[in-house]
Amino acid sequence: MPRWDLLPDNQVQAAELRKVLAQAIGELPRRQQQVVVARDVWGCGSTEVCVMLHLSANYQRVLLHRARAHLRRALELYLVETVP
Repeated sequence: MPRWDLLPDNQVQAAELRKVLAQAIGELPRRQQQVVVARDVWGCGSTEVCVMLHLSANYQRVLLHRARAHLRRALELYLVETVP
């Protein structure tokens, strides 16, 4: 049985989802972009992000929560429009 992620339809959908996420990240305020990219793209830990961006732990959590909520809404809108 072939891997599901290697099927052509799934590869196309994954590429479209990456495009939607990239656009949604571009719409975020600068600080939210920095935090979500550092945490979710680069894989940095919260302490590392706080030091790197000179943020308190609480503010970093708020920024990450808001950024992820925006990205979640963007994905939901995309899926509602494209999935029957």
